[in-house]
Amino acid sequence: MKSLIINIRRIALIFASLLGATAGAYASEPADTVASIDNPGRIIVTDDGTTTTVHVSGKENNPDYNFLYSVCADTSSVSNLSITLPIIGEKLSTPASRSVTFFSDIHLGIISPYDSPAQLKTSWEGGVDLVGMRYSFGRGTALGFGVGMAGRQLNFRRGTEALVENDRLVIAPAPAGAVDARTHLSVSSFQIPVYFRQRIYRSLAFKLSAVLNYNFTVRGESKYTLDGIEYTRKLKGLHQRLITPDFVFTIGTLDFGGLYVRWSPVSLFKSAYGPEIHTLSFGLSIAF
Repeated sequence: MKSLIINIRRIALIFASLLGATAGAYASEPADTVASIDNPGRIIVTDDGTTTTVHVSGKENNPDYNFLYSVCADTSSVSNLSITLPIIGEKLSTPASRSVTFFSDIHLGIISPYDSPAQLKTSWEGGVDLVGMRYSFGRGTALGFGVGMAGRQLNFRRGTEALVENDRLVIAPAPAGAVDARTHLSVSSFQIPVYFRQRIYRSLAFKLSAVLNYNFTVRGESKYTLDGIEYTRKLKGLHQRLITPDFVFTIGTLDFGGLYVRWSPVSLFKSAYGPEIHTLSFGLSIAF
């Protein structure tokens, strides 16, 4: 008998939600109305034995509209997630679709220094998000985060060498008479990106990211030839900042990839331990 009463209640709630979805807009709605949807495009009702779900997709003048209503045996709840995005200016009431991503945002680019030592020249960078979580909403909106790895090689102009003086990295002129003097720094980082992605038109989309870098190692290397002998100096144990932020803007197609601009406003070294290095980089990003 109890089971029969529960089933009757579930059926009644389903029909109530369907009536709410199909009824027109009246001057006043009953206090217990769940939703009132004009001309719904498609209604799907599913039942897994414990929960009955009503899904309305599309309505008049809004083909992207989505509404989800679920009824359990002993209670009822609306299982939709509502967020307001300032860029769109519209409230989304679409259930979030969660997915795990692997090897996304593979990027390779050119580093352009600014407000940095004059010896620092154009360099390169690359990285990949190894694994992440993405929450997709209606209208092509997605929020996500991940964990990845990145590397940068900062190249200095010929005729320089890297030295450590009193625990401070110094970029100095190579010894007199040295030829083919070359110096670079290699930076390896773990990165944690948090991003907002929005589809603009079809597969065209943009992404805004804030990236936290954990710079676990920085190594320097200088090479030069003097009196026919090649010298190599390798530097380890440099005192870099362990945590630095990046801000990235990417635009392109979700099918092929896009272009990105990365701003690194915080120097890799504190002034007491190395030169002030600030960079702006740009390049290609795949599967962003």
